[in-house]
Amino acid sequence: MGTPVMSDPTVGVIGTLDTKGPEFEYLEGELRRCGLSTLVVDISCRTDVQSDAAFRPAEVARRAGRAFGDVARLDKRAAGQIMVSGAKSILEELYANGAIDGLIALGGANGTLMACEIMQAFPIGFPKVMVSVVAACDPRQNVGTTDIVLINTVTDLCLNQLTKQIFSNASAALAGMLRQAKPSAEARAKRQVGATMLGLTQECVLQAQAALEAEGAELLIFHTNGIGGAALEDLVSKGKVELVLDLTTNEVGNHLLGGVFDAGPRRMQAAGAAGIPQVVAPGATDLVNFWGSSVPARFRERRFIFHNVQNTLMRTTPEENLRIGRVMADKLNQSQEKVVVLIPLQGFSGNDRAGGPEAITLDGKPAGPWHDPEADRAFLEGLKWANPALVDIWELDAHINEAAFGQAVLHAYHACASNS
Repeated sequence: MGTPVMSDPTVGVIGTLDTKGPEFEYLEGELRRCGLSTLVVDISCRTDVQSDAAFRPAEVARRAGRAFGDVARLDKRAAGQIMVSGAKSILEELYANGAIDGLIALGGANGTLMACEIMQAFPIGFPKVMVSVVAACDPRQNVGTTDIVLINTVTDLCLNQLTKQIFSNASAALAGMLRQAKPSAEARAKRQVGATMLGLTQECVLQAQAALEAEGAELLIFHTNGIGGAALEDLVSKGKVELVLDLTTNEVGNHLLGGVFDAGPRRMQAAGAAGIPQVVAPGATDLVNFWGSSVPARFRERRFIFHNVQNTLMRTTPEENLRIGRVMADKLNQSQEKVVVLIPLQGFSGNDRAGGPEAITLDGKPAGPWHDPEADRAFLEGLKWANPALVDIWELDAHINEAAFGQAVLHAYHACASNS
């Protein structure tokens, strides 16, 4: 029997050929030079240009149940949504049939928004490359909770010596992704445990990681910067996580108080809705995050720590922590599985401990200790609104990063895992 002939990987190319035709022609050439075949999906909203695209705009619109002539008369936003819907339908069908191995797109601001919305429909691990004029701007809406690779065009999206090199690099990057070995079946078979962490709770989480991975589990650790917590909720809702160690919950306070590490109103709800066991701790609930000196005027007299030049931490008050505790109790009361909440009575983060760092005002003047036992107790009082039949609260005379607390996390994990 002869050696089977392996076909070239095929990539879906997403773009607007009515305004970026030469750029896409050049990109296709670079992809072919890297040994990739292409299927172009033209999501142009105004003109159905004559091209060799595998799916021209009329077909894309038809797949969304509309005539392209009608789409072209709509405003940009409405037309874009129809073309996104049609392109998703086409590409998801190709993916289901094993006809595409990855995605790549070029785009300005609107083209990036459309292409990234399409890419977000595809699973983590499926290669996705977006070459964009707005890659260096705030990427959160475009990337969301997915693994889209953003490549900045530096100049506007037109052919020149810089963009030609960037298109070549993007093509080579995608080719490299497609030729990498897939994860082993053994790795995929491990129990997937979602965990949350910041640098200020890292010691606690890494203790748990070392112990649980020695037992054959795999921790998916999410940085609770807004996007991280949202990604955890998304993967839990898709059935990709079997147990949650939600040990860092600062995103709840950020959402309530207007901080920038905001994962949205549904944070801490997916596991309960899915009936997935949870171990929870109020890690970093002593703080709210802001970018640099961009602190809202209503908070300017508060206590702060400048974590770095980008991340300013504001100490929460007893009144705020009481509210955060009650909100978390309400969320946990919706759980379909019993929840264990561990309370580290000696402090909620690396900063929140006796003898810890001093807070300062925004203009750098001393503002007293960061550690605030009264505020931490207020959180516990709020949390006690939780239904004791569903939420088991363990109060521990330890700091969150101490070994004793880490051991309690493992004990709670085993108790939850044995009941699942």
